[in-house]
Amino acid sequence: TAPATDAERFWDSEAACYDAAHDREDAGRNPLWIRMAVVLRILGRDPPGRVLDCGMGPGHLLLELERRGWIVSGVDVSGEMVALARARLPEAADRLRHGSVEALPFPSEGYDAAVATGVLEYVQDVPRALAEVARVLRPGGLFVVGAPNTQAVRTVWRHRVVYAVIRALKSRLRFGRPLPLPRPGLLSRRHLEALLAGAGLVVERVEYLVLLPGPLRALLPSVAVRVAARVGGSRLGPFLGAQLVVAARKSSDDTHGARSHSRPRLEVREES
Repeated sequence: TAPATDAERFWDSEAACYDAAHDREDAGRNPLWIRMAVVLRILGRDPPGRVLDCGMGPGHLLLELERRGWIVSGVDVSGEMVALARARLPEAADRLRHGSVEALPFPSEGYDAAVATGVLEYVQDVPRALAEVARVLRPGGLFVVGAPNTQAVRTVWRHRVVYAVIRALKSRLRFGRPLPLPRPGLLSRRHLEALLAGAGLVVERVEYLVLLPGPLRALLPSVAVRVAARVGGSRLGPFLGAQLVVAARKSSDDTHGARSHSRPRLEVREES
């Protein structure tokens, strides 16, 4: 067995806490569920098939996809996360693997869709990871990736100021939760799109996730989601959207062999 990496040790220690974070607020207010709703909506434009979650965590997204008719598989660098996901999806346990997105333990062209949310920023070799995603997707398959928006004020503040201060303090004083992991794969939208193109993944849609203040999400969750969707789709989206979600499709010269002969263009829809 290969020695555990820093990422594996970190996510093993954070697995239970991250799993519980999905239940701290209802779906209308919880940022994890808000991002998941966007991913589910985008994937819902294609008919259900085989989907791979690269960095599945405790399996919440896979459970929602399974309920929608998808045949789910997943991989995670953390053994503790894999155990939680297998407990959540026992019938899919043999398709939930311990491994890295940079060396996916799955066959080539075996999947109709793939997802990676909150994952690429922790990857050491993003081009290699994207090449692996492209390898396991069939021609015409859809890849949905969620990542921090490096142009947003909130992201700059958190990653360049807050996390830097926390790391400096924790390197000298051991207290609280583990030291936040560095994010070597934190990319600008332009850089991410260029890497996707280099892997043969053609960008179809980019959405910005704007999260309004917690008190407003608590008092008026449906209104907060609608307002956030409008702001995210406006010119303010790139500056206020803490996260971006990119939908890209694996290029194919022969579209007649794809499962769906006619692929509708992805569009923004407000969540009610």
